[in-house]
Amino acid sequence: EGERFLSEAREILARLDNVVGMLQQPELKGHIALGIPDSFNTTELQGAIAYCLSINSGLRIQVTAALSAQLAEMLEQGALDVTILQLCAGYRKPYGKAEQRVLKEERLCWVAGSLKDFTGMEELPLVMFAEGCLSYRRAALHALKRVGRRYYFSFVSSSYDSVRNALASGFGVGVLPESEIGASHVILTGKEGLPALPRVQIVMRTKTLSPVIRQFCDLITRLPEFSTFCAGDRT
Repeated sequence: EGERFLSEAREILARLDNVVGMLQQPELKGHIALGIPDSFNTTELQGAIAYCLSINSGLRIQVTAALSAQLAEMLEQGALDVTILQLCAGYRKPYGKAEQRVLKEERLCWVAGSLKDFTGMEELPLVMFAEGCLSYRRAALHALKRVGRRYYFSFVSSSYDSVRNALASGFGVGVLPESEIGASHVILTGKEGLPALPRVQIVMRTKTLSPVIRQFCDLITRLPEFSTFCAGDRT
């Protein structure tokens, strides 16, 4: 019974610590333009933003959902104050003087709707996010190019749900982070003829030194959903 209660107790204490910490800070007031990717599950993030608004009545947040490459450009152009992006671990494309924090890091996996040996296929059918995704698409295509594997796009979308559903329906092979693999997906490995993939990160970037922006970023990174890396091997 104690083991069953432990995880819930830890979450309660983490949220209590977060609330106490926020009450010790001045209330957030002002406008923030935030960009979030289309290509991953934003349920937890949206909940965190809504919670932030509920305890800061003077805060206004405008959220723009787009591909990571578009969000990075919007930050450079000053159209966004804060962006949350998906990148391959170790990706170091310069973006001016933007400050970057890593929120999560996890394993990227080849995924399909059923276990199948793809070694004998002349061309690999790919279910892929649209061009402009800075992590999943880039990682998959670079891995296939590295081993000289031919492929064609069987399904392309910028929608997270559309890609996951297409994979489950059997359109082909794609890539998803380990935490987003559902019951209708199976993980493929080198045994099925797929090359190794890098780890991926969810990062937060901002270029402003505004106290409100910095306090907002601190608040988000302290929330239980984003305060630690995803569980699993981080070597």
